[in-house]
Amino acid sequence: MSVYPSREKRQTVWLGARLKSRGDWCDMTIGNVSTHGIVGLCRHALEPGERVEVRCGSFTIHARVVWTRHDRFGAAVERPIVVEDLLRASLARPQSGERRQILRELADEGAGSLAHYRNEQGRRPVNSRGRLGPHGFRFG
Repeated sequence: MSVYPSREKRQTVWLGARLKSRGDWCDMTIGNVSTHGIVGLCRHALEPGERVEVRCGSFTIHARVVWTRHDRFGAAVERPIVVEDLLRASLARPQSGERRQILRELADEGAGSLAHYRNEQGRRPVNSRGRLGPHGFRFG
């Protein structure tokens, strides 16, 4: 007989997602998920008690960080997660090649070409603040 209550069933998922913490976005991976929490990996330094927003496809999770260990963290969600809905939303999002094609089409419609987003050497897309972010993009 265990003194501890039984843990809620977790599902291992390994989904790519975006995490917003203190106003900054970063890439993350959702390692496992249950109805009331997630375990994730990200390089952004998180603190217990901090509120975060996680987006995976069209699915948004608002949560509070409960624990951190190196690049891993556990977070309790504000509203229960329907795991099937999260998986469905992650499968519905465009794959990386499709995202690039969508960006090209949007750039062609709005700014004339992707060259509008490149620096003077034509090597890397930049933003107005000129800071380098993940995947060679520069973010502010």
